[in-house]
Amino acid sequence: MIRLAPTLLVARIGMCKLPSDIAAPSLNSPLLRKLTLWLVSISEEAIDVLLSACHVLEALFLQDIHDVGRLHISSPTLRIISFSATLFGREELVVDDVPRLERLLCRGVDCETIQINKAPKLKVLGPLSPHVSKIRIANLVFQGRIPPSLGHSICTVNILALKFSGPDLKAILGVLSCFPCLEKLYVIWDIYLKAKMKNLHQYDPLNPVKCLESHLKVLVLKNYTGLPSTRIG
Repeated sequence: MIRLAPTLLVARIGMCKLPSDIAAPSLNSPLLRKLTLWLVSISEEAIDVLLSACHVLEALFLQDIHDVGRLHISSPTLRIISFSATLFGREELVVDDVPRLERLLCRGVDCETIQINKAPKLKVLGPLSPHVSKIRIANLVFQGRIPPSLGHSICTVNILALKFSGPDLKAILGVLSCFPCLEKLYVIWDIYLKAKMKNLHQYDPLNPVKCLESHLKVLVLKNYTGLPSTRIG
């Protein structure tokens, strides 16, 4: 379909297997701006060829992608990348050299490692989940959502979503300390997540988190019913 329709602006491909030997010269989508792949079996090589044929692609949506152990996304034009219920074989997702990327949405991503490199305009990120054991954003590394070193920060992100299985103020503060310009925070509770938690009862003003002191304007709690013993403050 893409080979035969170079005038396409939007494409949605689903419930199929894309061959790994796609010939790059035969693919050319000079006008395609939005691409959705869902319930698709595709190799790393095939997705590289597919993206290289989309010269003005701005939005990429991947849902239920199979049979790719390491997924590498690189594009000079992408502004939005969304992953939803994506199965990578529990290996690696790499988003690299995306100078215009503003939104990276990771809903239900199941892989060992996420790497984000060269995304200088990234503004919206998440939800970050304990299912991903290691997340690297430029020089900042999260191991189970807690950065081992607070020497680096990400100043471009102003909207962040975090996923937890219960109150975990220590982890939240650790992550927030790396996003000093954060303006909007989503905290999503998922009772099916299994993660170790070390909760703190109160925020310590003697150890301030910059975004909480000067930038954060909106806090959204999702799926949180509260407990009689839970205190906020």
